[in-house]
Amino acid sequence: MKTIKTKTARTLLALALLLSPAGGLHAATTTYGAQTPAAADPEQDRKDCDQKDHAYVAFLACTRLLRAADMTPELKLRLTARRAEASLVLFYFSDAAEDFTAVLAAEPENVAALKGRALALSEESRFIESADDWGLLAAKRPDDVAARVHQGKNLYAAGLYDKS
Repeated sequence: MKTIKTKTARTLLALALLLSPAGGLHAATTTYGAQTPAAADPEQDRKDCDQKDHAYVAFLACTRLLRAADMTPELKLRLTARRAEASLVLFYFSDAAEDFTAVLAAEPENVAALKGRALALSEESRFIESADDWGLLAAKRPDDVAARVHQGKNLYAAGLYDKS
C-alpha cells in the first residue's frame, strides 16, 4: 500500500480547508425549489424583479410579485415577461415557454416574447413549434436573417429537410 507524501498531504488538506465552508462541508448548502421565500419588502421585490444581473433573484422576486392579488393586467403582463426572461437565463425552458406564451396571448405582436418562446421551445427539443415561431418572427421582420437560419435549423432537427 502506498502512502501519501507529507507535502502532498499538506497540499490536499489546505485545498480541502479552502474549499469547505466555515461551518462544515454541508452546513451552507442551499436548497432551491419547493418554497419561494416570503417577500421582505414589495418595493425591494420590484427592484429585484427589474434588475438584469442576477436571474435567480429576479425570478424569485417576479414570482412573489405575481402572487399578489391587487395587480393590474398590464403589471401582471410585465412581470410575467420579466420572469420569462429570467427563466430563459436559468435554463428553466418549460417555464420560460409557458410565460412567453402567456405574454403572446395578450400581445401577439410582441417580438421579444416570440423570440424568447422560440428559443425556449428549441431548447426543449420541440423543434416544429420552435420553427413555427421563427417563421412568424421572420414574417414580421423580413430583414432578420437569423430568424430564417434558426427556423431552418429547427426544421432540420425535426427531420423536415424539404420545408426550409
